[in-house]
Amino acid sequence: VGVHQDDCFDFKLIEYYRELQTTHKNKKGGSEAFCDPHRTPGYSSSCTCTHPLLPVRHVPSTPQFYVKWDKAHQRNVHLASAVKENLDVLLLGDSITEHWMGTSLAVARQKYAGIHKQYQELIEGRPGLALGIAGDRCPQLLWRLGHGELPNNGGATPDSSLSPRVVWLLIGTNDLDEGCRRQVVMIGVVNLVLQLLNQTSSAVVVNGILPRPADASGTMEGSDDIQW
Repeated sequence: VGVHQDDCFDFKLIEYYRELQTTHKNKKGGSEAFCDPHRTPGYSSSCTCTHPLLPVRHVPSTPQFYVKWDKAHQRNVHLASAVKENLDVLLLGDSITEHWMGTSLAVARQKYAGIHKQYQELIEGRPGLALGIAGDRCPQLLWRLGHGELPNNGGATPDSSLSPRVVWLLIGTNDLDEGCRRQVVMIGVVNLVLQLLNQTSSAVVVNGILPRPADASGTMEGSDDIQW
């Protein structure tokens, strides 16, 4: 999930997870508690990291973005509710996942048309489904899982017969770009896996977080590049 190997076996990480569970129950902990004090800014100049165990509907943004985000979410809910047979694979994530649909925030983009064509050939016929929303982080995806973006009604009325055979999870790049501590992102991803295992009978695959350049041009030569 994009963290150093030592973190995976660090008992301090387990202690931190337990601490976060406590702050979750007590609803404590501001955004600064989850921010990396030594972060290298990517696209964003400020840290807006939130509690990784608490579902959040929207990323902090403008009202116009909320409208677009809601449209994308409702599109995903419609697609999930239309599933009447077992999926071979369900892709969940952020913009990287949404681009399989040829869209960004539910708006078709010509530059993603080729990706959508590959999706139709490789995923839809399996059958498979991609449910992503551009800009999302772990807390947003956590909210989505509880609000209709699973073929089994998001766990509200679980129906394991409609669980995908495999759920492929790719999330976390936006969390890191917004300044979250690596441990916070890792815990957010692990928590999503636990939720998926609890709400479905699916096998869950976690895709490693892909390198992301600080320069929007896509080059990976600057010292500010985020390579996890």
